[in-house]
Amino acid sequence: MNRPQPTTGGEAVAYHVTVRHRPGPPGVSGTWADGGIAERKFTGFVGRYGTGADGVRIELLSEAADGQLAMMRVWPPESTVGYRGGE
Repeated sequence: MNRPQPTTGGEAVAYHVTVRHRPGPPGVSGTWADGGIAERKFTGFVGRYGTGADGVRIELLSEAADGQLAMMRVWPPESTVGYRGGE
C-alpha cells in the first residue's frame, strides 16, 4: 500500500486527522502511525462531516520525527488558501 509521505524533510512518525467546526475547537481528531489508515479516516470524515456543512474544515497532517507538521490534504480544497495552522 502506498502511504502518504510528509512534505517536510524526514520520515513521518505520525499522521493527524482533524475535523473543525467553525467557530470553536476541533470537534473530532485522531492520530495514527500508519499513513494508510489516516488517509482512510480522512476520506471517511469528508464523507461524514464534509458534505453540506458550512464552516467545516478537515485536515490530514504528517508529523516528522523533529515535530514539524506538514499539511497533506484539506477539505474543502480551497481552504488551503491562507492556512496558518490551528485556525
